Amino acid sequence: MTTYAKFAPAGFDPADLVDTQASARDRVLSMDIPWNNLVQLQLLQERELQLIKKYDKRSIETKKSLVQQEPMEYATLFMSLIGGGQQAATKIDRIQYALSLIDELLSGLR
Repeated sequence: MTTYAKFAPAGFDPADLVDTQASARDRVLSMDIPWNNLVQLQLLQERELQLIKKYDKRSIETKKSLVQQEPMEYATLFMSLIGGGQQAATKIDRIQYALSLIDELLSGLR
C-alpha cells in the first residue's frame, strides 16, 4: 500500500493532480501581461523586456532552446519576475504567471 493510499479517498489517483496542475498553469498562461507597462513603471528593465517578449507565448521547444542559449539571463529574468530582482512581481497575477512559466519549462524538460 502506498503512503497516500492510507489517507486518500477511494478512487484517488495522484495523476489527476498533475492534470489539474497543468490545466491551472495553462489557464494562468492564457492571461496577457502588459510587459511594456512594467518597463514604463520601472518594474522591469529593457533587457528583461526583450527576453520575455522572445519567450512568452512561444512553443515549449522554442522556450527550451532560448533557455539553453542564455541560461543565466533567463534564470535572472525569472527571479526578477517573481520578486527577486527589480521587484516586477508586485501583483499576484504576475507572480502566478512567472511561476507558471517556470513550471511549464520544468515540465517540458522531463
